Amino acid sequence: QMCIRDRVSMETCVADQYGNYRIRGLQPKHRYAVSVRSDSDLSIFKATPPKIEIAVTETDVKNIDFIALKLNGEISVAGVVNFDGEEKPDFTASPGATIELYSIENVETPIFKEELSLLRFFRIDGLKKKEYILKVTPNGKNLYAYGPTIIQVDLKTDTDASLSKIGEKYLNITLNKIEKKTAAKSKTQMFTLIGIAGLIVALYY
Repeated sequence: QMCIRDRVSMETCVADQYGNYRIRGLQPKHRYAVSVRSDSDLSIFKATPPKIEIAVTETDVKNIDFIALKLNGEISVAGVVNFDGEEKPDFTASPGATIELYSIENVETPIFKEELSLLRFFRIDGLKKKEYILKVTPNGKNLYAYGPTIIQVDLKTDTDASLSKIGEKYLNITLNKIEKKTAAKSKTQMFTLIGIAGLIVALYY
């Protein structure tokens, strides 16, 4: 949609499928600013130049061209994962966490699963405007040090400015430390189960 305005009025028109447009009824000896206006579904998120100023004379004004960038309807979710209490992050070793994304309709099978990168950054492309569940699970060296984090990501009704402008939702996630007593208890339970299993095998033989 094209928009043209002066100090007191504004006119709009819709470009055709080839991007051609025509705005009628402009007053001679007036100055106007022409710009691209996003349509209702926010598919146009940027145009260059942002606007062009014109001076109308006795003849038609032509060749006022813009480049409009349009979203493809898909959205990305990106973000960074922090570890609570970590003073000096080691970007040369695996941070010890897994990123999983689930559709709200199926929380059993992830549609995306990936180990967190060395820089603790992740990006998931090609998502639709719907609700998702994002799960960050510690593993390896952090298995008993941090608890998992589950976040509901709403790409359907979210009003985040970056979501409407560039089609990306950015998340800043922090994994919280597990209290030492809780972590120790989990380890003890695991070793107890292993001990009982070993005793049963011994008695069987």
